[in-house]
Amino acid sequence: KGDWESGIPHGKGSFSDSTGLAYSGGFKLGFLWGEGVLNIPGSVLYEGDFILGRRMGNGNATFTNGTRYEGDWYRDLMHGQGHFWFSEKYHYKGQFVNNQFYGQGKLVSPEGYVDGWFKNGRPHGYCKQVVNGSQTTLSGTWVNGKKEGDFDLYSPLSGTITVRFENDIEIR
Repeated sequence: KGDWESGIPHGKGSFSDSTGLAYSGGFKLGFLWGEGVLNIPGSVLYEGDFILGRRMGNGNATFTNGTRYEGDWYRDLMHGQGHFWFSEKYHYKGQFVNNQFYGQGKLVSPEGYVDGWFKNGRPHGYCKQVVNGSQTTLSGTWVNGKKEGDFDLYSPLSGTITVRFENDIEIR
């Protein structure tokens, strides 16, 4: 339903099919284009920008598993700056590349947070880990999600000491 030009959807309109997929918003040359709302049953509800039928620009997605994302999209992928919630207390805010935490960001959990650099969804590069309630911090270099090398461990009780890790295991 909606606006047509030269026999194809062009302008504002809506579309649905027998699987329950539904879209309402802009069309251009027959493609989903501009602002719209796309509901894919059993998968995702997306509200945001489209270009050539793909999520491109800024948008919000709520997935059926309860996770959600707000931020930049590129060719149907979370890509650019965004905020991803696993739950209300566990979330990541920062850079994304191809649906992965990639670049500078902050991963928050009920126990504390990791702030720094990420690659392929894991801490990778210099990061600072903070434990809530204790003011304890651990700063150093992660490699593919594992602590590697010398880290500065700060505690208000003992000050700063150097701790060495190999493959995520503390070496004494």
